[in-house]
Amino acid sequence: MDYDYINPQHYKIMNKEVYQMMIDIWGVDKFISYCEMNCFKYRMRLGNKPGENNQKELSKIKWYENKIKELKKNNVDSNTTHINIKYSIKTT
Repeated sequence: MDYDYINPQHYKIMNKEVYQMMIDIWGVDKFISYCEMNCFKYRMRLGNKPGENNQKELSKIKWYENKIKELKKNNVDSNTTHINIKYSIKTT
């Protein structure tokens, strides 16, 4: 099985993906802003990070862009107060 560098298994813990927990904690609007900033970051460093495959970086940008579109399309009420949830992370 090939390793998924864009959305690996270690982002899928506690029956939720990390991005879903982020939405629970900080809300949809802040998560969308986070996605937009990551798109900017990956574009700015594209081709400049030693040893990094440009296609992998473009795939990361696409993942964030798709997540933004998905959240906006689902008409999630961005005025809803987010839930402040503390997740207990198991460390080894």
